Amino acid sequence: MDLSIALRKFGVMCNPSDPRLQELADQGVTADTMAAACEAAKVAKAGSNEALSLGYVVAIVKRWAAEAAQMRVAGAKAPVRGPANKAEAIEQNNRSAVDEAVRRMEARAAGANVGSYGPPDDPFTIDIEDLTYAPE
Repeated sequence: MDLSIALRKFGVMCNPSDPRLQELADQGVTADTMAAACEAAKVAKAGSNEALSLGYVVAIVKRWAAEAAQMRVAGAKAPVRGPANKAEAIEQNNRSAVDEAVRRMEARAAGANVGSYGPPDDPFTIDIEDLTYAPE
């Protein structure tokens, strides 16, 4: 629906149920990208009274995608993005803490003696004795 709204702002007649729009949305094309394609179409058709068509704008988006797919930039890396908001920062911090706790527990379990969990000086060591049932 957002793509259709963006296109209509530029006078492109379209319907949100158009399979081309649905496919573009499924592929992650944003309303901003469609608006930029409409701007490019307006520049290309400057001086013409011809209305912009959906097919023309889609062709521009396809061309951009093909050009982007051909790019090979050696050494370029995507920017590292931090959390977008405080809730994400807290969630990321919690995940890191849980991952670290699990890593420590697994390391302890891998090095533990039979019958105990953790190093002997650990205050949380659980000693397990062989308690066999012997009737009296």
